[in-house]
Amino acid sequence: MLNSNRDTGRKTTILYRLWEILSSLKTAIVLLFCLVAASILSTLIPQLAGGLSDGTDNIPLIRRILSDLKLTDVYHSFWYIGLAFLLCVNLTACMIRSARRAFRHHGIPSMPLSPMKETTFTTSEDLHEVLPRLKETVNKRFMVRVREDHDSWLMYGEKGFLRRLAPFIIHGSILVIIAGVALGVYGFNATVEIPEGETIETVVLKNGEPKTLGFQVRCDQFRVEHYENGMPKDFCSLLSFFEDNQVALQVPLRVNHPVSFHDIRFYQSGYSPMSSAWITISMGNEILEAEAVKPGEIIPLNKAGFIARLKRVDQNLMKLGPGIQITLETPERLQQLWVFKDIEHIQAHIPDLFAKVPAFNPGLVKPFTFSLNKVETSYITGLTASRDPGVPVVAAGAIFFLVGIILIFTIPCQRIWIRIDSHGLSRKISIVQQRNDLPHKPDKQIMNVLYDTSKEKP
Repeated sequence: MLNSNRDTGRKTTILYRLWEILSSLKTAIVLLFCLVAASILSTLIPQLAGGLSDGTDNIPLIRRILSDLKLTDVYHSFWYIGLAFLLCVNLTACMIRSARRAFRHHGIPSMPLSPMKETTFTTSEDLHEVLPRLKETVNKRFMVRVREDHDSWLMYGEKGFLRRLAPFIIHGSILVIIAGVALGVYGFNATVEIPEGETIETVVLKNGEPKTLGFQVRCDQFRVEHYENGMPKDFCSLLSFFEDNQVALQVPLRVNHPVSFHDIRFYQSGYSPMSSAWITISMGNEILEAEAVKPGEIIPLNKAGFIARLKRVDQNLMKLGPGIQITLETPERLQQLWVFKDIEHIQAHIPDLFAKVPAFNPGLVKPFTFSLNKVETSYITGLTASRDPGVPVVAAGAIFFLVGIILIFTIPCQRIWIRIDSHGLSRKISIVQQRNDLPHKPDKQIMNVLYDTSKEKP
């Protein structure tokens, strides 16, 4: 029986100590410091978006350590989630502990007993005359409760009760923010490239997997402005969003001005130029037209054993005007050809051009003669698509956090105790006033009433 009581006492002591640790402000500070340190670490080590740097590819040990500790995916690591969970437990415990302190007094809380905080008076005046005047004065400033005994009288007043709610609002708002961040796990962040005039309905996640949007996005037009030195000044994509083959929204997308559609936010992240060539191929009496051929595409030749592929398109190739580079595979060899739009003008300045540079001869490989009609440059717009269901939750938490801060700094919590004890024919009056739980000089109006009542001023 004695051992059982000892075990019970030991368990109670352990649980009490655990509760003290979980509900401690020091624990909250330590956990917040660890979370901030982890967030800083995630900015120094490339995360999933960029992977590990090339400098660690040849050091398997470093890669293994980073992978085992989840340092390349900090926000999804078990230890980061554990820290966030412990912080939630700590904040909840702090709220419970503060609630017990704030609301455990159903009646009048005990009057502070420190002599340094009291102001005392002695009077022999009939209290039935001064009490109504004192109650009226205190009621103007505080919410008053009174307790009377046969030989004592206690008045308690409180003002600014809303400020006592501020810590609960702040702690609760942090919990809401953490919940919003946790909801972000169910979102995604992806990239997509859309050439002008083309439509897409899937994006690519950071891990390389495709994801269907559930609607279509078309880049109707892309505009870019440049500085005089050629650097891009501003660029914008005109996007159309389709539902059931109907345009549901058409809107310009600019840098730092995201667009939302079906809870998915689209950001303008970049662009790249894309040139196309219009080519004519002559084979004796037969003429072929190849329109809008892009680099990497095959040029149709309609002749077995010959394959032509467009390798490069440039508006000012070798500073000789619009030109293209073609890789022509024949049964005998692989030939590189350079075809310029203004080849006659170039020949006029360099009469023996084909002799010096045979690859500039558009008819070098028989029976084909290539001619370039025009080169057009369009753009591929680069977009980032993201969906985070936790954003409104985090925003709500931030608003509540701001409300709590405003309550703390704008609404002081004031409390006052006035106790009257009978000692024979005399009365002892004691007054204690606090502001935000700190000693504060008693209210002047109340003091004037007590001065008039007392025979001896303090």
